[in-house]
Amino acid sequence: MKRLRFVDLAVHERAVFKLVCARFGFAPMHFHLALFAAQGADSNKRLLTVWRGSWTRSYQLDNGRFWIQDFESDLTRNFFK
Repeated sequence: MKRLRFVDLAVHERAVFKLVCARFGFAPMHFHLALFAAQGADSNKRLLTVWRGSWTRSYQLDNGRFWIQDFESDLTRNFFK
């Protein structure tokens, strides 16, 4: 897998991430993101890992599901404290 940076996310993903963070009193800089993309035959599969402190969650992006919905759900449940 190849590691990408936050700025490599699509513009709309970055914008929505910032809005969701603000809604819960966070700033994007409170979180670390790592986007991993498979190489070769599985090049359309991506895994986004978000962490804050010792709390980490990974989201699969290959099903066409918008990962930010799962991230927002985790914030609602106070997962990232």
